[in-house]
Amino acid sequence: KKGRVPPSLWDAIEQKPRILTAGNYSEHIPRWKSIFGKEQIHFLFLSDIHNRPREALRRVCDWIGVKWESSWFSGVNQSVNTKSMPRSPFLANLVSHLVTKIHGYGLHSIVQIGKKMGIKKALYSKKENKITKMSEEEKRKLTDLYKEDINYVERETKKSMKSWRK
Repeated sequence: KKGRVPPSLWDAIEQKPRILTAGNYSEHIPRWKSIFGKEQIHFLFLSDIHNRPREALRRVCDWIGVKWESSWFSGVNQSVNTKSMPRSPFLANLVSHLVTKIHGYGLHSIVQIGKKMGIKKALYSKKENKITKMSEEEKRKLTDLYKEDINYVERETKKSMKSWRK
């Protein structure tokens, strides 16, 4: 999104392999359990947040032992951080690295000034149609690659992940 990787999925994966390894749930979940304990892990799926946001938030409140107050979540259906693509990947990449450096020097106020000036809005388009759609072949390759991880998540959560196989 910030122009740090090529727009092609497989070129991006070649440049940053962690894009793929982040989805190796059959490796990550057992490690999380061993570090935090099974009782400290709660699975919440993005599709649940997207399709049933109030129910998802209520489940989180129940899980952490906080009394649900519907008034807390009056903006729950409001879009935040919607998809966007850089108008110029090169420029977005340059600015992203510059911002990282500025933060590294502790000059956070400069970044805030840039945000108030609307630099991010100038760099990124809110047009979703510019976001490259994944081809059916790419979906099939990913589904095959993550088959064991999908099966693991289904067993672990007792939830069907058929949408992950599409």
